[in-house]
Formats: sequence, C-alpha cells, structure tokens
Amino acid sequence: VGAEFQVHLRIDVEGMKVRELKDTQFPHTFLVSGKQRTLELQARSEEEMNAWIKAFQDAIDRKEKRSETFKTALHGLETDTPSLKTEELGRRAPQWVRDNLVTMCMRCKEPFNAITRRR
Repeated sequence: VGAEFQVHLRIDVEGMKVRELKDTQFPHTFLVSGKQRTLELQARSEEEMNAWIKAFQDAIDRKEKRSETFKTALHGLETDTPSLKTEELGRRAPQWVRDNLVTMCMRCKEPFNAITRRR
C-alpha cells in the first residue's frame, strides 16, 4: 500500500488466461498469460492473490462479453458454428522456468553440472 508503480508494457486482455500456481517454495503465486507476455506474479497473502485473480478474470470476462456482443451484431445469428479453443504454438508468450529448476540444455539435452554450466 502506498507504493508507486510505472507502466512498462500493456498486455492485451484478449486471449489472456489467469490461474493460480501451486508452488510451496513461492506461496501466493499466480500466472497471467497473454499474447505478448506471460507473467508469474506473487501476492503478499492468499486474500490479495484471490483479489488479483478475480480482478483479472473479471476483465477477461468483460472483454469476452463485449467481443461476443460485437460478433453477434456483425454476423447476425450465425452462432451454429462451434468455437474451437485451440492454443497454437506461437500465439501465446511462453512461461519462463526459474534458473534453479533447469537441469539440462534444451538444445543438446546435456545435463548441467560443475563443468557444464547453464548457457
């Protein structure tokens, strides 16, 4: 409370997903995944985390509702076609993995050790 924040990047709500992460090492964390970026955020308490998740989800729901209203107005009543919810590779920003959780090179599959360092 009372902290100052500065906007570095705006993430479009369209296509955004938010979910709680179950990580005992980092309690009260949740994932906000959008087209431009995926963020892992940590709240001070479970109540604060739930409030943030609800705020994100409410914004997502409002955007989806506005989009559906707009689509219906444009296309009449063409809602017979099923909407496919497929997430194609490259349409969503990747979730980063913490350095201490990475055990091998993604390219050559060589395990990291005292001699072979993370690169």
